[in-house]
Amino acid sequence: MESEESSGIEELSKKLDITMERPEALESLVESNPEYADLAPYLRISIASLRTAIALYGEPLKITQYAKLIKPPQP
Repeated sequence: MESEESSGIEELSKKLDITMERPEALESLVESNPEYADLAPYLRISIASLRTAIALYGEPLKITQYAKLIKPPQP
């Protein structure tokens, strides 16, 4: 059961990383095309908010995953 939970956390962490790649690709597209220059500030704000939300969700997952790897010493 522990390995199922661990793999679930790893899978969710990977999905969060993939979720962040999409807005970053969109940001690079907007920055490379001058016709979208008016949208760039709004996109940056949106991406910053998304990064914050994912960090608030993802970091506890990473800590939980790490904590499960560490086993307390047996007396």
